[in-house]
Amino acid sequence: MRRNNSGGVRELASAQDAGLYTRNGHLAPVRLRFYQAHPVVIVQLRDLVQDLVHADGRRRLGRVVARLHVVGSREGSSSRVYLHPSDSTAEDIDQLREGEFVTDKYRHEFAEVTEEILAQIVPLFDDCEAIRIHGDCHRGNLLERPGEGILVIDFDDMAEGPPVQDLWMLLPDHLDKARREVNLILEGYEDFREFDDRSLRLIEPLRVMRILYFLAWCSRQCDDPNFHRNFPDWGSDAFWYREIADLRKQQRVIAEHL
Repeated sequence: MRRNNSGGVRELASAQDAGLYTRNGHLAPVRLRFYQAHPVVIVQLRDLVQDLVHADGRRRLGRVVARLHVVGSREGSSSRVYLHPSDSTAEDIDQLREGEFVTDKYRHEFAEVTEEILAQIVPLFDDCEAIRIHGDCHRGNLLERPGEGILVIDFDDMAEGPPVQDLWMLLPDHLDKARREVNLILEGYEDFREFDDRSLRLIEPLRVMRILYFLAWCSRQCDDPNFHRNFPDWGSDAFWYREIADLRKQQRVIAEHL
């Protein structure tokens, strides 16, 4: 179900009155614009425009996400998806299993690996903060325009979940190979908001949750003729062999990061 998120986006846009200042006292402007009737949050930075993969650029990304989270943490949202393995991921798995999208050959193995993954990751989310988050915060949803700073777009997947969800997709690799990058992002993030370093353990579980989310999303699109033009072997034995292999691989990565 597509949920209305204009209220949350408008709240972000009015965040200037919330005292969103950096620790050195500089105001970080937040503005709302509409593009083809869709709300776009503009979080402006006074820095010079720089390549976001450089050190200063990664700090800027952290500041952008933190400002969103300052507003997102004000209150909860019962109308949005709750990003938690016992909730959203369990629903994604049920969508695939109950809809019989997995072929007979791999149905049992898919059920087995997903049950193991849930048992592995659910305890990791105990006592973790959950706030309103962007939910799909990757480089494709951040636009940088000269003179306007970084624009955050596409709030369709806005959810309630752990703040680290909006950080891990900005990393170039798995956490153990991206320590420098995550530290730079957190340097910028903590100019505006404290970050619980313990939640970094959720990055690899969130990655496998993303895989399952995308599989469930695809299952809802597979009746569309255009979908099969783009994903011709989706749902085949060969497809599920590869997907289960990827799930097993990520299961091992999670175990290595515990």
